[in-house]
Amino acid sequence: MAELLLASCAEFPRLDPDSTPLLPLLHDRGVACRVAAWDDPQVDWADADAVLVRSTWDYVDRRDAFVAWADRLEDAGVRLWPGADLVTWNTEKSYLRGLEAGGIRTLPTVWAGPQDDPVAAVAAVRDRGWDDVVAKPVVGAGASGLRRFTGVRDSQSETLALIEHVRELARSTGGAMLQPYLPAVAGAGETSVFFCEGALTHAVRKTAAEGDFRVQVEHGGTATRVEPGRDELDLATLAVAAVAAREGTAPLIARVDLVPDLDGRPGVIEVELIEPCLFLGVAPDAAATIADAIARRLGVR
Repeated sequence: MAELLLASCAEFPRLDPDSTPLLPLLHDRGVACRVAAWDDPQVDWADADAVLVRSTWDYVDRRDAFVAWADRLEDAGVRLWPGADLVTWNTEKSYLRGLEAGGIRTLPTVWAGPQDDPVAAVAAVRDRGWDDVVAKPVVGAGASGLRRFTGVRDSQSETLALIEHVRELARSTGGAMLQPYLPAVAGAGETSVFFCEGALTHAVRKTAAEGDFRVQVEHGGTATRVEPGRDELDLATLAVAAVAAREGTAPLIARVDLVPDLDGRPGVIEVELIEPCLFLGVAPDAAATIADAIARRLGVR
């Protein structure tokens, strides 16, 4: 059998529940799986035929160490999925600026880096007429560091609080993203479209709990399998094609998160290539597709 090491984190030493449906399917296809925390110094990653990044969700607090780990593996000749270049590129949300420059519709954003003046960033928000604003880190997951500020144009206290939050995000995470709050997210929710090696596998719609706007399960959100709309699928496909063009090949797994923008059209809010939650519990057929692709890559299918 081929051997696959799945990189996780200390919180999920046996893999997160979202990924566990892959394990018996891979075994049936001739792939023996082991799970290890990415930062465990006792693990010899070169022992396996390949390493698949899965629930490495604590990297957001140590991005530099995580990127260095991926680089070390590739330098040692380890087959890593996704590769170290994608790990570097996709762990900081400034990649969205590159996608936008390439013609992919994203959400309007004011960016503030460590060297930028947070006062100027908030002034740019006000100049755009945004009164209800969401601020989030450029390195983060699961809505960590995300806050909503209302009345930014008229409330001095809210403006000062936003400035301070931007300053803190820039200091602690390397930058902040400021975006208009989109009421449609609390209603229509967020659509995630999934691809395996560039081919559509499934889509889910994530909706927030009543009174909240965060759609993540850990904040009370729910996910339902759906058929993506034509505009959603077209935009998600373009985003994955842009990644494939950049890398020279389609990523093994990709999740494109979409929300309606201020004009009601879908916009890309994130492209998850490293450790996306796959919602395999509502899409068992997608688990089989991913397992087939991994087995083919390992030469046992």
